[in-house]
Amino acid sequence: PGMVAQATSVEMPDEQMIEVRENGQIFLNDREFDAAASQDLPDLLRTLRQYRAASEAAGNPALITIWVDDQAEHQRVIDVMNACAAARIKDISFAGGTE
Repeated sequence: PGMVAQATSVEMPDEQMIEVRENGQIFLNDREFDAAASQDLPDLLRTLRQYRAASEAAGNPALITIWVDDQAEHQRVIDVMNACAAARIKDISFAGGTE
Protein backbone atom coordinates (compact mmCIF):
# COMPACT_ATOMS: atom_id res chain seq x y z
CA PRO A 1 0.00 0.00 0.00
CA GLY A 2 1.18 3.47 -0.83
CA MET A 3 3.85 2.29 -3.30
CA VAL A 4 3.64 3.35 -6.92
CA ALA A 5 4.84 0.95 -9.59
CA GLN A 6 7.80 2.29 -11.51
CA ALA A 7 7.48 2.31 -15.29
CA THR A 8 11.12 1.48 -15.91
CA SER A 9 13.49 -0.44 -13.70
CA VAL A 10 16.37 1.51 -12.19
CA GLU A 11 19.47 -0.61 -11.62
CA MET A 12 21.33 0.83 -8.66
CA PRO A 13 24.21 -0.69 -6.74
CA ASP A 14 23.88 -0.92 -2.94
CA GLU A 15 26.12 2.12 -2.47
CA GLN A 16 26.18 5.19 -4.69
CA MET A 17 29.40 7.07 -5.42
CA ILE A 18 29.11 10.80 -6.05
CA GLU A 19 32.21 12.52 -7.39
CA VAL A 20 32.79 16.25 -6.97
CA ARG A 21 35.45 17.26 -9.46
CA GLU A 22 37.76 20.27 -9.45
CA ASN A 23 35.82 22.02 -12.22
CA GLY A 24 32.49 21.67 -10.38
CA GLN A 25 31.19 18.69 -12.35
CA ILE A 26 29.12 16.20 -10.39
CA PHE A 27 29.11 12.50 -11.28
CA LEU A 28 26.95 9.76 -9.78
CA ASN A 29 28.34 6.31 -10.59
CA ASP A 30 30.35 7.74 -13.53
CA ARG A 31 27.34 9.56 -15.03
CA GLU A 32 27.45 13.36 -15.11
CA PHE A 33 24.56 15.24 -13.51
CA ASP A 34 23.48 18.85 -13.92
CA ALA A 35 25.56 21.81 -15.08
CA ALA A 36 28.70 22.74 -13.18
CA ALA A 37 27.06 26.08 -12.27
CA SER A 38 23.82 24.54 -10.93
CA GLN A 39 23.55 24.84 -7.15
CA ASP A 40 20.22 23.06 -6.69
CA LEU A 41 21.22 19.98 -8.77
CA PRO A 42 17.66 18.99 -9.86
CA ASP A 43 18.70 15.92 -11.90
CA LEU A 44 20.89 14.56 -9.10
CA LEU A 45 18.15 15.23 -6.55
CA ARG A 46 15.54 13.40 -8.64
CA THR A 47 17.85 10.37 -9.01
CA LEU A 48 18.74 10.35 -5.30
CA ARG A 49 15.05 10.36 -4.40
CA GLN A 50 14.46 7.39 -6.70
CA TYR A 51 17.45 5.61 -5.17
CA ARG A 52 16.20 6.22 -1.60
CA ALA A 53 12.70 4.98 -2.50
CA ALA A 54 14.10 1.86 -4.19
CA SER A 55 16.38 1.18 -1.23
CA GLU A 56 13.52 1.57 1.24
CA ALA A 57 11.29 -0.72 -0.84
CA ALA A 58 14.06 -3.35 -0.79
CA GLY A 59 14.58 -2.89 2.96
CA ASN A 60 18.12 -1.57 2.52
CA PRO A 61 19.66 1.68 3.69
CA ALA A 62 20.47 4.28 1.04
CA LEU A 63 24.26 4.64 1.22
CA ILE A 64 26.21 7.45 -0.42
CA THR A 65 29.96 7.99 -0.63
CA ILE A 66 31.05 11.44 -1.74
CA TRP A 67 34.49 11.54 -3.35
CA VAL A 68 35.91 15.04 -3.41
CA ASP A 69 38.77 16.20 -5.61
CA ASP A 70 41.43 18.00 -3.55
CA GLN A 71 40.92 21.16 -5.61
CA ALA A 72 37.10 21.18 -5.55
CA GLU A 73 35.36 24.17 -4.03
CA HIS A 74 33.77 23.57 -0.64
CA GLN A 75 30.50 25.12 -1.81
CA ARG A 76 30.15 22.38 -4.43
CA VAL A 77 30.41 19.72 -1.72
CA ILE A 78 27.74 21.58 0.24
CA ASP A 79 25.52 21.60 -2.88
CA VAL A 80 25.82 17.80 -3.06
CA MET A 81 25.16 17.41 0.67
CA ASN A 82 22.08 19.63 0.32
CA ALA A 83 20.79 17.36 -2.47
CA CYS A 84 21.33 14.31 -0.25
CA ALA A 85 19.49 16.01 2.62
CA ALA A 86 16.60 17.01 0.34
CA ALA A 87 16.39 13.38 -0.80
CA ARG A 88 16.34 12.36 2.90
CA ILE A 89 19.52 10.30 2.61
CA LYS A 90 21.40 10.24 5.90
CA ASP A 91 24.06 7.54 5.48
CA ILE A 92 26.86 9.52 3.84
CA SER A 93 30.59 8.92 3.96
CA PHE A 94 33.45 10.84 2.38
CA ALA A 95 36.50 9.92 0.36
CA GLY A 96 39.03 12.36 -1.00
CA GLY A 97 42.41 12.86 -2.48
CA THR A 98 43.82 11.81 -5.77
CA GLU A 99 42.38 8.85 -7.63
